[in-house]
Amino acid sequence: MKKQTKIKCEFTDAQLRDISCAVLAYMSHIEKTSEIDFEKNPLIQNYLKIHDLITDAKEYEKSSLSDDQ
Repeated sequence: MKKQTKIKCEFTDAQLRDISCAVLAYMSHIEKTSEIDFEKNPLIQNYLKIHDLITDAKEYEKSSLSDDQ
């Protein structure tokens, strides 16, 4: 497996929300319009990981901000 390069990006809360919603909307569309098995499809699994990473990043940022106050 090829090693993936990590890229650090900064997004606003609204941008992260928009990306997260787009990922969920795309997966919902696939589920409704195709025969793809979500459990076995690597692309869908990657989208779920992206959604989880966004959620984790938002939670981490929230907790960091509350610790600073």
